[in-house]
Amino acid sequence: MIVSENSICESALKKFGFKKQMIKCVEELSELQKELCKMSLGQGKRENIAEEIADVEIMLEQMKIGLSIGFYEFNAVKSKKLHRLAGILAEPLENQKIVSEDEKELQNEAKCKMCLFSFMTEEALAELGSDPCETCRNLCNWKPKELTQSDKART
Repeated sequence: MIVSENSICESALKKFGFKKQMIKCVEELSELQKELCKMSLGQGKRENIAEEIADVEIMLEQMKIGLSIGFYEFNAVKSKKLHRLAGILAEPLENQKIVSEDEKELQNEAKCKMCLFSFMTEEALAELGSDPCETCRNLCNWKPKELTQSDKART
């Protein structure tokens, strides 16, 4: 069974409640802060920082869900902030669009529809063992071919 990150975050919010998860988010941010401070003093470990970043990202996703901050709203604000940062760095992006990883995946969805998924069955995918077009990491864009009557007669 494939469970999405979003559904896990929604389940956590339902089970623990938004207020408790807000406090947990602050706690995870504090733990990341502590590990980054350790690193700046030469005492930190990359593995610990990676773990805390993962915890923070999970909690931030829950905050977006709990506060109903949608994908497009969030990316608009993020894009604005990145453009401002680029200006501070004296590398103005002007009319260039900054594309997030999520937007890249949405763009790849169209690409997936042009590749092998359009004619692969679930069994064929299982034999292959990976995404037929390698545009997504978790087969989220792949859908098995629906068998026609003639296909069903052959099997």
